[in-house]
Amino acid sequence: MNRILELLGLDHKPKTFGGKVLKGFQIITIPLFLFVLAVRPFADERNQRLKENKQKQEEMKLAKRGQEIMENRIKENPELQKVFDDLRAASSQQNNNNNNNNKK
Repeated sequence: MNRILELLGLDHKPKTFGGKVLKGFQIITIPLFLFVLAVRPFADERNQRLKENKQKQEEMKLAKRGQEIMENRIKENPELQKVFDDLRAASSQQNNNNNNNNKK
């Protein structure tokens, strides 16, 4: 640490009170700065992960809300359920036909 302080131009044993305060300040801030530099990539990665998790949760909430709205609409109008069932049946039948054609 003394070598770093010497490179900064500070005396090994300062004579004035201001010099002693400055040396003490430098002794505290240099390791703190190095620690912050070392920890920053981990903090950035954590922040990115938290941001992605928050986005996933929001998407899940929106999907759940959409499902609830669809269920409410189906309860209000039972004919929609028949339409959705027909669409699902047609879609599954089309997928089966595509799979059979791919096997040949």
